[in-house]
Amino acid sequence: LFVHDTLPDATPPVVNRVIPAPDALNQPLSTRIGISFSDGIEYATIDETSVIVRPLGGQPLQGTYSYQFGIINFTPKFNLDPNKVYEVVVPAGGLKDYAGNP
Repeated sequence: LFVHDTLPDATPPVVNRVIPAPDALNQPLSTRIGISFSDGIEYATIDETSVIVRPLGGQPLQGTYSYQFGIINFTPKFNLDPNKVYEVVVPAGGLKDYAGNP
């Protein structure tokens, strides 16, 4: 750990990248969803209310979450439905970085 600033970190984490990419087509029905963030995310804040994967406008999918090096992965419990659009919702304030910024 190296100190690079004397002021407290007040910058919230932001999404850098989502895999599969937005508007990706023809994905495997067993695909995992990955979200990369600008900061390390506090693992205790990762759950079905802070990262929601669901059919467009539908109910959240069941699944498991894993986290490593600023990337949250969601693995659905069941295969995704073919020819259906899914969305990933990260509600404001749900996730927090290591400095406590929501």
